Amino acid sequence: MEDLLTQARAAYKEKEYAKAIEIWSSDALQTDSDALYNLGLMYLQGTGKPRSATDAIEYFVKAGDSH
Repeated sequence: MEDLLTQARAAYKEKEYAKAIEIWSSDALQTDSDALYNLGLMYLQGTGKPRSATDAIEYFVKAGDSH
């Protein structure tokens, strides 16, 4: 799982947002608090996804629940 997180972080740093989103959204990471938090940030900031406070909050709550 750590390898997937590393890949997603690298993609995000390279501004390959679609790839980062794909990895963080994968079934393997749906209970990982870091992945869920990062997806929430992307929604909050509108990075690679349309800006949505509602979706951001949903992912932040999931991240908290999985921790």
